[in-house]
Amino acid sequence: MQPASYKIKSRFKAIALVFLLILTACVEKQIVNKGDDPPKRIFPFEEFVIAEIQSNADIADLANEYLGDRSKSWIISEFNSIRNVTAGQKVVIPKEPFNLGGLESGGYQTVPVLVYHGFSKNKPITKWNVSEKAFEAQMKFLKKKKYHVISLNQLSDFCEYKAPIPSKAVVITINVGYQSFWKIAFPILKRYNFPFTIFIIPDWIKQKNTLSWAQLKTIAQQGGDVQSFTMSFRNFNENKNQASFRKYLKNVEYEIEQSKMEIEDKLGQKCQYLAYPDGVTNPLIIKLLKKHGYRAAFGSNSGGNPFFADRYRMRRSFIRSDYDLKLFEKELIVFKKKLIVSKSAELTLPKPDNLPDNINGAPEVPPEPSLVYLSKNYMHKAQELANNSYFTMALYYWKIAGRLDPANNEIRQATANLKKITRDEADKYYGKGKFFFNQNAFDKATDAFFAALIYNQRHEKALEDLTDLSKRKEYKYYKVKKGDKLKKIANKMYKNRNAAILIAFYNDLDAPIKLEEGDTLKIPDSQNIPIPTPQPPSPHSKKIKKALKLFEARRFEKAFTLAEEILEKDPSNTKTIDLKNAICLEWAKKLRDDKSLSRSSEILIKADPAYKGVDRLREEMEKELKQVYDQVRGLIKEINALVQAKQFENLMAITEKIVDIAIQNREAADLANTEFVKISQKLSAQNRFGYALELCNKIDDPSVREKAVNNVFTDIEERTKSSLNKLKNAIQSEKYDKKVLAVIDEIWEYAYLHPDPGLRESINRACLKRGREISAHGRYSLAIEMLKKVQTDSSVHDESEKAVLAATQNWLLDAKKLSNAGQFKKALTTTEQILKAGLLEKEAIELRNKIYLLWCQKLRREKKYDDALSKLNKADKNYAGVKKEKKKLAKIYFKLGDNAYINGTFEDLKKAEKASVICLKLEPDNINCKNLFTDAKNLIKKLIERFNENLIKIKKDLIKIKKCLKQDPDNKECKKDLKKRTKDLEKVQKNLQILKK
Repeated sequence: MQPASYKIKSRFKAIALVFLLILTACVEKQIVNKGDDPPKRIFPFEEFVIAEIQSNADIADLANEYLGDRSKSWIISEFNSIRNVTAGQKVVIPKEPFNLGGLESGGYQTVPVLVYHGFSKNKPITKWNVSEKAFEAQMKFLKKKKYHVISLNQLSDFCEYKAPIPSKAVVITINVGYQSFWKIAFPILKRYNFPFTIFIIPDWIKQKNTLSWAQLKTIAQQGGDVQSFTMSFRNFNENKNQASFRKYLKNVEYEIEQSKMEIEDKLGQKCQYLAYPDGVTNPLIIKLLKKHGYRAAFGSNSGGNPFFADRYRMRRSFIRSDYDLKLFEKELIVFKKKLIVSKSAELTLPKPDNLPDNINGAPEVPPEPSLVYLSKNYMHKAQELANNSYFTMALYYWKIAGRLDPANNEIRQATANLKKITRDEADKYYGKGKFFFNQNAFDKATDAFFAALIYNQRHEKALEDLTDLSKRKEYKYYKVKKGDKLKKIANKMYKNRNAAILIAFYNDLDAPIKLEEGDTLKIPDSQNIPIPTPQPPSPHSKKIKKALKLFEARRFEKAFTLAEEILEKDPSNTKTIDLKNAICLEWAKKLRDDKSLSRSSEILIKADPAYKGVDRLREEMEKELKQVYDQVRGLIKEINALVQAKQFENLMAITEKIVDIAIQNREAADLANTEFVKISQKLSAQNRFGYALELCNKIDDPSVREKAVNNVFTDIEERTKSSLNKLKNAIQSEKYDKKVLAVIDEIWEYAYLHPDPGLRESINRACLKRGREISAHGRYSLAIEMLKKVQTDSSVHDESEKAVLAATQNWLLDAKKLSNAGQFKKALTTTEQILKAGLLEKEAIELRNKIYLLWCQKLRREKKYDDALSKLNKADKNYAGVKKEKKKLAKIYFKLGDNAYINGTFEDLKKAEKASVICLKLEPDNINCKNLFTDAKNLIKKLIERFNENLIKIKKDLIKIKKCLKQDPDNKECKKDLKKRTKDLEKVQKNLQILKK
């Protein structure tokens, strides 16, 4: 039983421990929360919040708490003109838009949309590819210079005058979506956490070098935006083969609608943006885009996009391979300088200090003094902004001041004055704008509308007219007169009666069409709309139609032949000339996609170089052909090196690559044929006939291939004759060694390549005969190897199998005889050889276990217990007699250990411990072994503890003795003690070493 004092102490310790844990938890909580204290709210309003910053808060924390999104921290920064916050600082957090359109008195905000085409690891081949290093540097530049990369949705909200965006906003887009984007650009964009949009062409997805739908889905799931580049990259301003307007309309609508459906179905995200192929569009396409729910579309003109930009003619700036950071920065046009409104010196803006003290009566309860003081700061800020023509922001700050000090009549009066002045000025400038517009002075009208919006951000008429000005060239108005019909109007406006259907479509007129006098029609600008003009019927019209159908069915060869026949009889037939050029272009593209560049180049030569797209395709193919040739030449160098290094498997793998690549370029294929002949000769000279013939079969020129194969067969004939003579001499030899096997292996290399099957059969019979002879002389290992040389398709294969079995049985019998004679080592070696040969495995394993057991018993009788144990451990533990033998050995090891323990020397104690461990391994449940092990272990432990104590004591004594000798070096007694205690130290250390070993 424990004393009471012990219980009291225990309780005291427990209480102290709990207190310590609570204190620790509090400290940890304090550390975790440090820097996370929310800002103290001073006054919340529906439109804004004013927050006082506490320790270690940042702008992102404020944005997260009050705007629900950390990425909106720019709103707080730009509203307050700050980058960081400090403790005690008061910050306004606006909850409603404060500067739509990015308008200032000295200009307006623009948003550059960057476009990348492809990427490369090293130096780009074309100007449209950007290297990995350059792209990384450009993204780093955007981050370092505090540009904000925004999404297309944010850009659209800005252009639709719905929401402001950061002052240095940039959009990143990628065309097509090649595999290089996945490997190079995508990881970089993710690392910088930049949003981006890929414009894809669904019909190109199946190509090897474009992103797959699976990859695009991954990109979409990880925040990327995938939008349309049309279904097949069709130029909207071209009408292929002068199709009817209905057919043209159907085709272009398919490009717009189907690509949207594909993207939305495959990726499960909205498709509402489109990039124009070749950057071209027309009013008809824009109407179709609006019909199918697209928010915006992008051309290829460089420059920034202001809020009033035509959302269906947005600008994009191509980033090319030759751009350094200076050129890159020139594309980042984020503000257009234009003096719209000078500083408001001419405006009479009353100062609050001069206003009467009480206009509408003071409130009953005065506000808090601190809020009144804060209100005055915002009054000062509002006045300063108004004087600098930032009227929208000035009104916002007057609103803040008024909310903080609702009793202040000066604020009310100043706000009312500024609202009236800005409203009147906005209306005045809007009136000017309308005047200039009616006078067709569009630039002056634009400036006036700008000014109206600077004074009144919400002036809807000014905004509407300014936006319409950017689209004024898109269409004209026509007032229907009495007797007007669509064809008559079309002929008058376009000089083309066929354009009547265009006017009907653009004005949503359903058949039958009846025009009412006084109706207003929108007449789209038809400059870029390919309206077919009526042509006299051609005598070859039926053949042209047939050729056109073949072309549309992508049966290019037949379509081309038919077009050639027409042009033979009518060389000036423009329709057929255009059709022939279109056939050649599309046929060349198909051949290029099928990796037949040479044939593609031959077809493209037949097209007119002036035909749109021919020159560009030819340039691209010339580069690709050169790349193919250089690649083949480089791979051939690798093959020659592998021939010398005798790395034949690698050689054949590279040969496959060459064949796959060279098929694209006739010159590269001819180079490959020539080199394959030379390399096959080298392989043949090295007796690698199989590889030589395999290489010959890869030659695509039949005459060259036949000649190369015949050369190899000639070498095989000569080599076979030599090897047959060698085999004859080897078989006649009386020696049974491995030289015969080497000759057989050598000849089999050629025998299967030799055209005479009788040769192979004679070799098989020779192997069988020689194997039986060697077996009869007791050389079973060699005999079995020889018999196994008989091929499976031989007539003597079954006889060979029987001979192998008989040889193995005799071999196993020899092993048993050796075991019975006590020659265990030889018997075991023979058994292992049988197992290695993979024959009579069960019988051989049985014999091996028996040998180990008999060998163990022999060694036990000879009292070589450790050796006996070693042999027994190699036998299968489930083999009959192994368990019994283990018990015997366990009993012996216990006796050995017990005797050693009784002797009591340090060495014997360690022997006892070791013996008890072995005993337990042999018989884990042996109680005697367990007790012996425990006793020996405990005794050794106690002895080690005692020796350690003695060791400490001796070391202390030695320190005292050394002090004694230091004071009196001649002290004999100290010298004697030093000698004695040093010997004691050595003895103790020696004993400890024995016990710890």
